[in-house]
Amino acid sequence: WDNIIQGNGYAYGVNLMIGNSNGALDWMVSYSYGRSFAKSDKYNTYSPCFFERPHDLKFRLGWDMNRNWRFDATGMVCSGTPFTMPKYVYVLNENIIVEYGEHNGARMPTNWRVDLSAGWTLAHTDMLDYGFDFALYNAFCANNVLFYFFSKRLKSDTYLMKRFMPMPVCLPSVSFHINF
Repeated sequence: WDNIIQGNGYAYGVNLMIGNSNGALDWMVSYSYGRSFAKSDKYNTYSPCFFERPHDLKFRLGWDMNRNWRFDATGMVCSGTPFTMPKYVYVLNENIIVEYGEHNGARMPTNWRVDLSAGWTLAHTDMLDYGFDFALYNAFCANNVLFYFFSKRLKSDTYLMKRFMPMPVCLPSVSFHINF
């Protein structure tokens, strides 16, 4: 039990959503504002929880063009999560020693993404329908930061804090569906 950090916390927020699902066009927009703080015996001050995203905006737009084609777009924009920014970095015997600043006192950059999809139903019967689904994840190739890391420069003895952005490209997919 020595590795479990115990403490108290509090949270507050509001969620708003509006939308319409009548007819061939359906849409939805939602916004959430929420804060979440924790205080542990180790830090003795309230700091943002690591999963907190104060602002979270999401949308969805769908259109049934006809009986065989459906198009959808979904997207989101949200605050970056908190992290503990290094204050000082030392190199001792080629090992990186980090002295950190305020616990969860910095934030990752804002994260955003838009996904697009189209469904093509080839056949409708009383028992089943089947067709293809086409999708494009991260359609605008948003280069979102996942985390930061330290890297040594090749030609000098200096270290840089770099952003890790795992997917700066969009990801297409095609699937076949059968609905009974």
